[in-house]
Amino acid sequence: MQHVVKKKNPNRKQDTTCLHNSSEKYSTLKDQIAKLKKSYKDIKAAINNHGEELHREIDSVVKKFTSNLNEMESQCLDKLMSQENEITRKMSKITQMIAYLRKLLTLNDDSLVSAYKSRNAEYRTLPSTLIVSSPSFTPKKIKKEQIYQEFGFLSAFSIKKEEQKYQQFPIPTKEVNTMDSSDDHSSEVHKPLVAVSKVIAEINTDYALYKELRSVSCMNDEEIWTCGNNNKMKLYNLQGELIKSIQTKSGNFPNDITMTRKGDLIYSDYNDRTVNIVKKRHIETVIRLRGWMPTNVCLTSSDDLLIAMVSDRDKQTRVVRYSGSTEKQRIQYNDKEQPLYSPYGEKFIRENKNLDICVSDFYAKAVVVVNREGKLKFTYSGPPSTSKKSFKPYGIATDCWSRILIADSHTIHILDQGGQFLCFINNCHLDWPYGLCVDTNDNLYVAEYFEGKFCGRYNDLVSKYNLPLGRMLTGVFILIVRP
Repeated sequence: MQHVVKKKNPNRKQDTTCLHNSSEKYSTLKDQIAKLKKSYKDIKAAINNHGEELHREIDSVVKKFTSNLNEMESQCLDKLMSQENEITRKMSKITQMIAYLRKLLTLNDDSLVSAYKSRNAEYRTLPSTLIVSSPSFTPKKIKKEQIYQEFGFLSAFSIKKEEQKYQQFPIPTKEVNTMDSSDDHSSEVHKPLVAVSKVIAEINTDYALYKELRSVSCMNDEEIWTCGNNNKMKLYNLQGELIKSIQTKSGNFPNDITMTRKGDLIYSDYNDRTVNIVKKRHIETVIRLRGWMPTNVCLTSSDDLLIAMVSDRDKQTRVVRYSGSTEKQRIQYNDKEQPLYSPYGEKFIRENKNLDICVSDFYAKAVVVVNREGKLKFTYSGPPSTSKKSFKPYGIATDCWSRILIADSHTIHILDQGGQFLCFINNCHLDWPYGLCVDTNDNLYVAEYFEGKFCGRYNDLVSKYNLPLGRMLTGVFILIVRP
């Protein structure tokens, strides 16, 4: 009996250690919950404080406008009241003169009549009448997206499993045959997620054969600019009606297009080495390069212009930030002085909401993301389940949650802001998606290169991103634009 008790002692020690570790883990979890609640409380307080500060700034602006308006009103009233007083004084004298003349008519005093001198010339002319116009107030359209950008940035949360550091004791389990293809759940975690998409509209453009559709840019939530391999940039509404067509200044085809906050169109002219802006129908050259040719462009949240460009001699690629026509920043090498980008081809470029700069590099078969300072954050070469050779990135876009969308062959990749693959959009029968853009409501527009159509809308997907792995993402809406 004593032998049996001694034999079981090791098991009791193991159980004690395991239970002790479980107890510590439970205590750690309680601490983590408490810290998480405090962290969220602090963030909510910071958001509310920032909101109150923003309200104070808005109240200050309103007070300034009201003060200026009151000052203008005071000045105008002073002028009018001064004129009113002057006219009142003159009318009083006229009234007195009329009474005096009536008195003369009733008197038979020849001396008074002969002494009278007419004063009509003095009173005939009244002071000039002042015509005062009221000022006008023209409120600007409140852009929700711009308010979001100016207010701040809320990063996404993350949940990671921490590996257990204490010893694990074996627990008898049922063996699972991982080679059994009939069990779908055994390989579910290795399957890439697929967003269930829905095409809500297709817009056929008149980009004919060999004039492929290259780029799209939202002018607003109802109209979209397009460009292809001809010298015309065309504005369409969502019903597919051509609103406007503008020819490039040089007659070359535009390589890429983007929009300013004011609704002006910007385009890059590769062969002319220029970046130009279209204001109404007048085209101005903003930047003219020497030794470099601009490929792709995008406007940042601070109204800077990011230009991807290639050199015409030693075959280099860099991204340059401009404020107006002034160069502010160059992004070309990593910390080891190695090129960030391949020396050839287009480099679709977007600034993310967290101010990262995302570049789609087709020849490198990768998407390169750097932070605002130009430091490399990550490189994405496709999800682990696919080979690097099959990844052919073209257009790139970002949404309000800083997710990154990448056009690739017949599908679209969706990443989180850290480069983690989330899912595909590949059930819309896309034919070579090329240019991408997202409007202020997070509707996605996709330009098909050979088909020349653009498509869009995946806004409902945003609210579905945080579904746990293994579940389908739903609510993707696509609007296709074809030539």
